[in-house]
Amino acid sequence: MLGSDHPETLTIRGNLAHWQGEAGDAAGAAAALADLLPDLLRVHGPDHPDTLTIRGNLAHRQGEAGDAAGAAATLADLLPDLLRVHGPDHPETLTTRGNLAHRQGEAGDAAGAAAAYAELLPDLLRVHGPDHPNTLTVRHELARFRGEAGDAAGAAAAYADLLPDLRRVLGPDHPSTLTTCSNLAGFRGRAGDAAGAAAAYAGLLETRERVLGPDHPDTLKTRSNLAYWQGQAGDAAGAAAAYADLLDDRLRVLGPDHLDTLTTRNNFALWRGDAGDAAGAAAAFADLLPDLLRVLGPDHPVTLTTRQNLAGFRGLAGDAAGAATAHAELLPQLLRVLGPDHPATLTARGNLADFRTRAGDAAGAAVAYADLLDEQLRVLGPDHPDTLTTLHNLARFRREAGDAAGAAAAQAGLLEDPERMPSPDHPDTLTTRLDASAEAPDSPDGAIDDATVREYFNEAMASMHDESNWTTAEVEFRRISGSGNASYAPPAAFWLGVLLERRGRVADALNAYASASTSTDHAVAKAAATTAKFAGGYRPVLPDHITGRLLVARPALTDPNFRETALLVLDHDDDGALALVLNRPSLVPVADVLPQWAMHVDSPPVAFVGGPASLDSALGLVMLKSPSPESTPPWFRRINGALGLVDLDADPAEVASMTGHMRIFAGYAGWGAGQIAAEVERGAWVVTEATTSEIFTAEPDMMWYHALGLPVVE
Repeated sequence: MLGSDHPETLTIRGNLAHWQGEAGDAAGAAAALADLLPDLLRVHGPDHPDTLTIRGNLAHRQGEAGDAAGAAATLADLLPDLLRVHGPDHPETLTTRGNLAHRQGEAGDAAGAAAAYAELLPDLLRVHGPDHPNTLTVRHELARFRGEAGDAAGAAAAYADLLPDLRRVLGPDHPSTLTTCSNLAGFRGRAGDAAGAAAAYAGLLETRERVLGPDHPDTLKTRSNLAYWQGQAGDAAGAAAAYADLLDDRLRVLGPDHLDTLTTRNNFALWRGDAGDAAGAAAAFADLLPDLLRVLGPDHPVTLTTRQNLAGFRGLAGDAAGAATAHAELLPQLLRVLGPDHPATLTARGNLADFRTRAGDAAGAAVAYADLLDEQLRVLGPDHPDTLTTLHNLARFRREAGDAAGAAAAQAGLLEDPERMPSPDHPDTLTTRLDASAEAPDSPDGAIDDATVREYFNEAMASMHDESNWTTAEVEFRRISGSGNASYAPPAAFWLGVLLERRGRVADALNAYASASTSTDHAVAKAAATTAKFAGGYRPVLPDHITGRLLVARPALTDPNFRETALLVLDHDDDGALALVLNRPSLVPVADVLPQWAMHVDSPPVAFVGGPASLDSALGLVMLKSPSPESTPPWFRRINGALGLVDLDADPAEVASMTGHMRIFAGYAGWGAGQIAAEVERGAWVVTEATTSEIFTAEPDMMWYHALGLPVVE
């Protein structure tokens, strides 16, 4: 008999705990190591290598068992002893610092984890060098937690810096390299470049299919990510089709009850709805729900989310009363499972109020908004944007429920307290002013003052660029379009249609366009009829080559890189296309970046953002005074007729003597083979002829509206 304190006995206990963890029982392994640790401290002392190793192993198993905070605490206690015993540059000390940062992030402190990794990285570079696996891993984790802390653009930049080193050290097909490619694409999307994320995932998919095969989990996950960002880039129908294709393979590879399969069904239904088929989405969610209840149970987050989506698309399909009832039935379960403070619970309360509104139950909506407001005041505070939005909605629906005095008092109180207003130009501020105008004593029969409506209308249109303001904009466009105001109701109906189409509610959008098309204002009626034709599926045949023509974004396009843009196509052939965005002036004067050209550019004399690619490069667009000079200047590359690009290394005086217009652009837009045709086929773009007055307009902010003949309120 060796006895309980014999070194071999203690080693066997440590090995037993190790293999218990390797067998999948991380919690049991952590408990065994916690029992072993006091004996090691008593027999060997705190500085013995075995004691220090077991403390590190205990933290590892705690983390594996889901106790990230406990693991972080164990590592934080261990680190000072490692620094004292081994010193700061010892591998175990450096490894423990990395593990502590990791568990800190897993426990919810992403910013703290990023800071710890940033502090660790210089020491790893000094001790191990830039190509050591630990150094590369820490760079990866630093990028990850920087993104999780909210800096998606910084994370994408860090991954972009890391990727060439991984390809050089590990090779392009190494799992770590491919994971970094995936993370780079994801954070690129989260930073606002949805189209770029989709393109990156498309490239990664080809590699993973080649390296891993079509049925590997990582390949299937990449297809899911590609579909998601395709939808986020504005192609909801394409996303729905991609999820439908993916679903067949996940059913075959994983089976019908696998969580990934069920999630794919959920995503397919969601994007089907966003593509305009609200009824089809509701039906798909209804088919999915029984399987989720059977496999995951009624309280699983995916089950609860599906019930919420089912209720929402049921309402968008026309059954607002049914949607309100479904949300009312769901709310008690969310309160029980998630609690009153959970974002999903607050969202459900907001949806309940919204669908009561759509169902015509203004009194019920006012009650729901009052209940929501109480919770938001407690959870979010009085000055949170969501709280203020609810406060405005409550005031509005008190009025519509017949409590005009209460609504007027609430609105007056909001307007008298500027600190409570988001900003003077925020849609909610303007809404309150709109309602207050309708309640004023000198507004007979609730008529709304034209000046108030005009100011609100222009600012509400600007709010369409922020999805968080879309609900407010929709409500107010509906109110103005139904007001009978001859000047503003028709364009409000048109822009309501645009907003609904951006939200994927095509059927509702067509109804709004139909209302606008009856306007006696010819411009509004024509714009509504044309836009409705495209929304309804009309697609013109794209010419073989469109070099020199305008590519104008349809109103429904939501990709932030190209929303409400007009582009000049510089080159288009079978290999792809290049173009310049013409209507996005920057705040940077040409004099600050290319001073030699500043006196020769058209107004406004600033650099324009030509597109998302190569923003550090400059292009000069010019129009020759003579469409056919005796000889083409060596500094001129013709696009079409007298329009072309100028070599910015040429003599400015010589160029100015032969050109009538000039503009400087930073960056450009590019497409691969067949991409433009595919996007036109999906209804993203309209191709028109380009005129000099449009290309070099002094009012670029109005160019998109004029190019499509869209109504604006000046």
